[in-house]
Amino acid sequence: MLSDIAASGNRLQTLQALRDHLAFTSDNCRSSRDIAALSRQLTAVLAAIDALPTDHHGELTPVDQLFA
Repeated sequence: MLSDIAASGNRLQTLQALRDHLAFTSDNCRSSRDIAALSRQLTAVLAAIDALPTDHHGELTPVDQLFA
């Protein structure tokens, strides 16, 4: 599913799907070392989402989609 979303080229949707995947994986992880790594990745993905220019509904504007 994540690969299908990534193939769509929509950066926001791809980052959101990756965020959800990392959160799910973290919830089901038993290794402290792996949880730390997943947490760092999740933090980076959340920062990337926050850095994307979006309209007031949280979606990329059409112009920004061209450059994402």
